[in-house]
Amino acid sequence: LAEVAKCALLSAPFWRRLPRLVEGLRSRDPRALAEAIGRSLRLKASVVARDPDEALGLRHVLNLGHTVAHALEGASSYRLRHGEAVAWGLLAALRLSAERGGLPGPLAEAADATLRGLLAPPRLSLVVRRDLPRFLPRDKKRDRAGLRDVLLDAPGQPRLVRVTEEELAASLPSGDG
Repeated sequence: LAEVAKCALLSAPFWRRLPRLVEGLRSRDPRALAEAIGRSLRLKASVVARDPDEALGLRHVLNLGHTVAHALEGASSYRLRHGEAVAWGLLAALRLSAERGGLPGPLAEAADATLRGLLAPPRLSLVVRRDLPRFLPRDKKRDRAGLRDVLLDAPGQPRLVRVTEEELAASLPSGDG
């Protein structure tokens, strides 16, 4: 469901529809799942079709939440499942998007609540939180100038920005999932 949530954040119409799908998705209702998965696949196919050779950089938007997620997977010695890590990565992206001033605070808070209700990410251990910064430099979106991450100005309005390891580590929300 984390990939569905990511796709919803990347599509304003899907994001507006998501609250009406949450209960069905949580209960694994076939109609809700079919709609959400269909919307997700269409979004991904549309992005890939516009940038099939990754020459334009458009496909980076599909990595929303994944910079922190991949570092969390490594920091947990891969005990954290990919979807769980992406859930935390999406929450971190929302927080950093708001801190950077792109995503209005009330919208970030509402999105955070929607994602937590849908995804219920597990509690992160102090060890994983402590070790997270060690794994951030390994991200594939790193280049000579440093790390890049996908942030949001609004649902359906992603942007690729330069970020520091410190910003990413600090963006991970505290508390339970």
